[in-house]
Amino acid sequence: MKRSQRPGGMTALGLLHFTMFVINAFSILMRVVALVQGDSDKIASFGGSGQMLVLVALRGLLCVSLVVNGVGLLRMSRVLGRFGSLFFLAVALADAISNLILAPRAFDIFDIAGLSYALMASGLVWTVFRRDFDHQEAF
Repeated sequence: MKRSQRPGGMTALGLLHFTMFVINAFSILMRVVALVQGDSDKIASFGGSGQMLVLVALRGLLCVSLVVNGVGLLRMSRVLGRFGSLFFLAVALADAISNLILAPRAFDIFDIAGLSYALMASGLVWTVFRRDFDHQEAF
């Protein structure tokens, strides 16, 4: 089946996913550096090293979901694009809630912005771009 042309907004959203991936990867890198260097103030703000490792793992899963969903959007894949956006939203929600519960002193405006981005991206995929996925291949 011939693929229809991808809307410009979907291309922009897919590329924004990769930008958010880079930002979250730097966040992971900063947390890992704090753990390796033994920065006690930074580790204490995250509630200890065990809780910080959990948050790093969740942020890593968020990065994976951003890349998978970004590729799905650029390929206009029903599974990776449309349903991947729901997985991305669920992981972003879990990341924000775990940051709020495990490290309330480290919860900041960037966590709220990340969750808002996930809500906006999933909303766009399921409302504005919903018909663009109807006649596409599954993967």
